Amino acid sequence: MTHFCWWFVDILSRMLKPDERNAVRGDLAESGATGGQALRDVMGLVVRRQAALWKDWQPWLALAGLVGVAGVLLSEIALQFDLAIVHFGTELSVGRDTVYLVCLFLALFSWSWAGGFLLGFFSGGATWLTGTLFCLVIHSWPQMVLLRLGRRASLGTELWEVVLNLLFMMSIPTLPFLLAAIWGMNRGLQNCTIPFRQAILLAAAVAILTFLVTWTTGWDKSVPHVWNDGAWHPMPWPGRLLPLATVSWPVAYMLATSSWRRWHESKGEER
Repeated sequence: MTHFCWWFVDILSRMLKPDERNAVRGDLAESGATGGQALRDVMGLVVRRQAALWKDWQPWLALAGLVGVAGVLLSEIALQFDLAIVHFGTELSVGRDTVYLVCLFLALFSWSWAGGFLLGFFSGGATWLTGTLFCLVIHSWPQMVLLRLGRRASLGTELWEVVLNLLFMMSIPTLPFLLAAIWGMNRGLQNCTIPFRQAILLAAAVAILTFLVTWTTGWDKSVPHVWNDGAWHPMPWPGRLLPLATVSWPVAYMLATSSWRRWHESKGEER
């Protein structure tokens, strides 16, 4: 039990800043505290430090704007990606399906990285919470669980087989996007600033991919229209573009801040 307490103390202390973490470990070693006492003290300190982080507006923006808005929209788009893989070559030609999947993959990867970067930049020490929620939301657990359960249960599969399928199979399509989000979080946690030229290139790439995804999504939506002899009308392109443009707001924010920083620096040089 004592060994477990000290192991947990070491895990919790990693949530503190390096200088404070070293000081806390030194104090615990000098005081001769037991594992239970050290765990109680470190846990209380971590809770106070984490609560202090939420007094600022940045973690709340990350929670609402990135997890609540961008994350939910990304989960819906990632679900479309999963369905496109499942139905590959059945509704469109192989060539059109390939173009659609490539454009959607690149767009999701870019959106996930940008969202993760801004989330890490805003959240700071609270990224362990907001980042976990962001990744879970991107993973599309609620929608995909219902989809897989309905698909497997209709075939009379045992429940335990359905659960194993969910645990080991469901994460594969969204794994690259989760890795992109984690990569972006690590960059954002380092307080890295995106240079103006890189921000321009990123914004241009995302704008082109957003246009391509909006266009190629129309191919997929036109199939039911043909099958139903025009009785079913696909969503017009503004409706398809709106969620894609909304999920791109982290890239727009990065471009705006980089432009403002460049303008501010140029004004300082003139003075």
